[in-house]
Amino acid sequence: MYKLNKFTLLIFILVFSNYLNAQSILINEVMSSNTSTIADEDGDYPDWIELFNPTDNEINLYKYSLTDDADNPAKWLFPNITLSPGEYLVVFASGKDRKGNILHTNFKIKSSGEYLWLRDSTGQILDKVDSVEIPADVSIGRSIDNLSEWLYFSEPTPGASNNTGGFNAFAEPPKFSIDGGFFSSNLSIEIHIDSANATVFYTTDGSEPSDTSLKYTHPISIDSTTVIRSKSFQEGYLPSRTVTNTYFMNENVSLPVVSLATDPKNLWDDETGIYVNYENDWERPVHIEIFEKDGSRSLSMDAGMELHGSSSRELPQKSFKIKARSSYGNKIISYKIFPALPYSEYKSFLLRNAGNDNNIAHFRDPLMQSIVGSLDFEKQAYRPSVVFINGEYWGIYNFRENIDKHYLERRKNADPDNIDLLRVMNSVLEGDRQHYNELYYFIKYNDVSIDSNYNYVNSLMEVDNYIAYTLSEMYFVNIDWYPNNTKFWRPKTDSGKWRWIMYDTDRGFGLYNPGIYYKDMLKFVTDTSRYPSVIFNGLIQNEKFRYKFINTFADYANSIFQPAVVISKIDSIKGLISSEAERHFERWNGNYENWDNNVEELREFAGNRLDYMKQHFIHFFDLDSTVSVHINTGDIGIDHININSLKISNFPWSGEYFPSVPIRLSVYPQYGYRIKGWLVNGSLISNGNTLEVNLNNSATITALVESNSEKEKTVVLNEINYHPSNDINSGEWVELKNVSDSTIDLSNWRFFDSNDDNFFTIPINTTIGSKKYLVLCADTNLFKSVFPKIKNYIGNFNFKLSNEGEKLRLYNPDYDLIDFADYRSVLPWPSEPNGEGTTLELGYPSTKNDYSNWYSSIIKGGTPGTPNIQLLKNSLFINEFLAINDSINTDGNNEYDDWVELFYKSDSSLYFDEFYLSDNFKDPLKAKLPVQVFQPDEHLLFWADKQTEQGSNHLDFKLKGKGEEIALSYFNGISSTFIDTISFGQQTGNVSYGRYPDGYKRWKYFNNPTPGDFNSTLENYPPYMENKLPSQIKIKPDSTYKINVWYAFEDVETPDSLMDYNITLISDSVIYSFNSENGMLEISTIYKFANVYNLIITAEDTGGLDYTDTVKIKAAQPVGTNLATSEIPREFFLSQNYPNPFNPSTNFKFGLPHSANVKLVIYNLLGEQVKVIVNSKLSAGIYNFKSDFSNYPSGIYFYRFKTNGFIQTKKFILLK
Repeated sequence: MYKLNKFTLLIFILVFSNYLNAQSILINEVMSSNTSTIADEDGDYPDWIELFNPTDNEINLYKYSLTDDADNPAKWLFPNITLSPGEYLVVFASGKDRKGNILHTNFKIKSSGEYLWLRDSTGQILDKVDSVEIPADVSIGRSIDNLSEWLYFSEPTPGASNNTGGFNAFAEPPKFSIDGGFFSSNLSIEIHIDSANATVFYTTDGSEPSDTSLKYTHPISIDSTTVIRSKSFQEGYLPSRTVTNTYFMNENVSLPVVSLATDPKNLWDDETGIYVNYENDWERPVHIEIFEKDGSRSLSMDAGMELHGSSSRELPQKSFKIKARSSYGNKIISYKIFPALPYSEYKSFLLRNAGNDNNIAHFRDPLMQSIVGSLDFEKQAYRPSVVFINGEYWGIYNFRENIDKHYLERRKNADPDNIDLLRVMNSVLEGDRQHYNELYYFIKYNDVSIDSNYNYVNSLMEVDNYIAYTLSEMYFVNIDWYPNNTKFWRPKTDSGKWRWIMYDTDRGFGLYNPGIYYKDMLKFVTDTSRYPSVIFNGLIQNEKFRYKFINTFADYANSIFQPAVVISKIDSIKGLISSEAERHFERWNGNYENWDNNVEELREFAGNRLDYMKQHFIHFFDLDSTVSVHINTGDIGIDHININSLKISNFPWSGEYFPSVPIRLSVYPQYGYRIKGWLVNGSLISNGNTLEVNLNNSATITALVESNSEKEKTVVLNEINYHPSNDINSGEWVELKNVSDSTIDLSNWRFFDSNDDNFFTIPINTTIGSKKYLVLCADTNLFKSVFPKIKNYIGNFNFKLSNEGEKLRLYNPDYDLIDFADYRSVLPWPSEPNGEGTTLELGYPSTKNDYSNWYSSIIKGGTPGTPNIQLLKNSLFINEFLAINDSINTDGNNEYDDWVELFYKSDSSLYFDEFYLSDNFKDPLKAKLPVQVFQPDEHLLFWADKQTEQGSNHLDFKLKGKGEEIALSYFNGISSTFIDTISFGQQTGNVSYGRYPDGYKRWKYFNNPTPGDFNSTLENYPPYMENKLPSQIKIKPDSTYKINVWYAFEDVETPDSLMDYNITLISDSVIYSFNSENGMLEISTIYKFANVYNLIITAEDTGGLDYTDTVKIKAAQPVGTNLATSEIPREFFLSQNYPNPFNPSTNFKFGLPHSANVKLVIYNLLGEQVKVIVNSKLSAGIYNFKSDFSNYPSGIYFYRFKTNGFIQTKKFILLK
């Protein structure tokens, strides 16, 4: 059954044939999105490829092949099967790899598009296919009248002749005069179509338009919230895609708004409607639009919609699950649903009606999950919204994450196809229950009080995760839990451990019984009639587990379970939805007053629950009443102290703990301090990092540290691979670098993430040489598979690095903090290392350790065990070259060949491997350079003579005297990146072009070339003009012209701020002012003038050398342009915007040494993209873009410049 108006996807079109003489098998018809056309023997609807024999002979297909991979031409081979003349054969592209009566390839057709090849048994290509975009359940096939002509078929014919009538193209989609959004007055909407032969039809009830819908003949008047869906039809064409716009009229909404548009029959039909037949898990097509609080539309896409939940399906307001599928045209929801999270791609999400809490407090579940948001178990993000269905107000819904394998892939970097995911009664959602059964029955039939058995259990499950999860559900008094509403999972690997997931806690916090805060949940979880009790009842027999369980509860009682903390959470979430609550409850036959009373019951629960829970612990574990613990420190020197699982950063601090249960404290000094000892009630009882004490009475505990100011940096965290991409998965790893001049013994050093329970102890006898590297790996096998050449690595650490960002730390055995990196994955930190294939690399170890000194590695996979790309870019240079060598110097064969000189500007040697030179930016790996050790301040000379047989320092290219380009690149085994480049024009014989001085950004011609030696050895170099001043300024009367003098002049030794600038201007009508703190020169006119004035600027360095330039000033109307100058810079650069701070406009200047795709984007402090300045391909040159920010609020923003191999971020301030 064909339903064109439901879906949009990619399909394949034949672009070339060498077989149109009909002498061989042809690909005759292809479908890449089969949702209902033809089922296979399993009842599935895979994509398919149809072959046709147009010849007069039988053709045996044995060892013919189909493939979607050019590097694997025989990917799927046909069995011994014969195709008769005029016969058709359907092959399912399902990935099932079957060669019986029904054929299935071992690959699937990618919805994003790919090539398909058909080859004969000799490997000769018979047919080749490329992709274009068309809807689902539509095929593309050959015309029966002309085999070389391809048509679209709305009635596909798998296994038969393409005789249903095809179409050449799709009709053009209609255009609306006004896009959907929020409006306060009536609208008149026009719908345009360019083709005079097309007709537009539309609907306002949410249904897909057809040629029997309303015909558009005149503007559509709108005076109330309305969804308009429009489609164009044209004879000889397939109908266009549907265009949907929602117009909100006089809707005063303070939350994000979701508009769902679908055929009313999909909801209300007695036979097929999901709202009526809510007990069925049916999916129906929907168009979804999401509007932000400011009214802007962030998402508009076709998707699938089904009901979500169990008993809550019976409620009038029902929950929805929104799904992306390739059959709807989008396999990914590309939208940042939860702004606080770094993710912008989802397979699905929930629009939840608050479950059992629907129209009561309406936020119980997000409240409870926010209370325990800091704890280490999986939870669902929350964002309240308002939903409209086909233009009708449907009330408050909660955006929630959908707990499935894709959630675990996103949140925990798990392989979605290699996990075990179970739920209530151990039912399998993904994988199998074999490993869980092993855990369950081991605990059931073994004495876990024995430490060896307890340790074995620890190897199968994450005990700390289980404790945090169980205590949280107990605090909530979630009586619809255990076994209900439980999910748990593990990576399906040898070391994968079980973790628990929190979801659907709506029955907690006194739902239906506000006074239930008295309930003893210890009796609940130990009740043997509940099958999960086997795990808890087994674990609680072990003293280590018992102490940890009691102390973890005490930690939470002193922090997140505190009534004031919980009540503040209640008030915060209530505040988010209070402005919308009255309308919502009116819509669903409730009222605001009842809601306010229901929220008050949450406060009552929070105020009473903790005291009851403490008494339950005292009674169950036979404990005495709690005692007070007071923790003090000195004024400075301590980063934090851990007491059991609780991290304390603000002092003094007080809490309550149970006597006879030992508590454990650990102190972590700040950088530059070391541990001195502990005082307990004034007595020194320990001088180590950790204190374990069994208290019978209240106590005051003081941690003592002292300055370690003489300590210098020795080892730094140099590169971090915290979120490897799927296609370059070397596992997580962190690279250390020894920046000292001596070899360092790392025995028993510890590497921590932000959790003090997660650390890796470096093995005994591990050393790191001066200026050398060591990689700490989470999985050495993964690391070796990607980087087989790298040998300086160790592992494995058994914890995950955060994709969102955290503080990584390195301590020596005395717990001195050696180094740390408190990284993030959103701006102003680089975002590319978060799953896009690059790593996070340190710039300069001696400078500050914040976002400004950390970079994306640019190169895919990073540079583990070798220098960082940023370091290489600032130390390894193309230093000099000679493109016409008539008589300067000869190679070892007495030939005057062209040459390229490299220079290494560093304080340590470089193992020079996998470096390349090329004279073509598009072919950077043209000439591999020989492996060697590059010494500091050394020059290496390579002959560009295209005579590689003469030695390893001879290159496979020559330089062109008329001008070309040179690139120095590094290849890490995965991808390459430019280290240095230079483009040059016509050269002169025996005159070289080189850096002045060596390794500096300034270039000049040398009449006396210096191959293999320093270009200059002056102690002081004069200032020079790096960015030319304008030769003349045309300035309007009564206006101001600004010049950044610091940007124009440059000096090798003297910083801009220390140069002396002498400015001369003789005029009675033009004046100037110079700011010596930022280098800004402002030129103003007093009245109209006709003369030409000379502005003379001299820059003098601290050594007394100077440079002078003159600018002529004329009266004229200035002309602005984005291309600031025709000058071609030697390298990419991004200047600081000017002015800064500013209001309302500012200028962004950057330079391109060659043409490149440029993206210049503005972000706010949350890392959200707010404006795009440039997103296009530009030619080489220096550009200046002026942008207006009148409609943006005051604040700090970041602008990010990204192009080929260059990424840079700067901060600016909009001050109104």
